[in-house]
This record gives sequence, C-alpha cells and structure tokens, in this order.
Amino acid sequence: MVCSPIQDGFPGKMKSSLSRISQVGLLLHASSVIVNDRALLFLGHSSSGKSTLARLLATEFQFFSDDKVFIRNQCSSCWTVEQS
Repeated sequence: MVCSPIQDGFPGKMKSSLSRISQVGLLLHASSVIVNDRALLFLGHSSSGKSTLARLLATEFQFFSDDKVFIRNQCSSCWTVEQS
C-alpha cells in the first residue's frame, strides 16, 4: 500500500465524487507506477493506453498495477492505494 498526500486537491466534480466515498473505498480501472514512494495512477477508457504508459514508465519506476487499483481514504489528504 502507498499513502500519498494530495497537494493541490482535486478539480470540482472529482472532489465532489471523492467526498462521497466511504471508508470502504473505490475500485478504479487504472494502471499505476510508484514514483518517490507515491502511486501515480492512469485512468481512462479501455484501450486508451493506460497499461502501455505504465509499462513504458516501468523502465524507470516501479510498476504497481496493470488494470485495477483500489483506493481508500485514510485522512483528509491521504489515500491508500492497493493492487486489486
């Protein structure tokens, strides 16, 4: 699990949606890599290049997930990211 503080917050609609997530969390269709002990997520429609981007970045960073990640709010500015 990787816990990352959110520095700049989220844009309007996303912030509103994320504020509704309970402690249960949210399953996202995303790929991800670890950069400086933080998860960097790539979200998008199927075949939009999420996995390709994560694999390309995996030459420099730790590959974390190819298809799905689970996020859970830990505090007001900290999210735990888990492989699913």
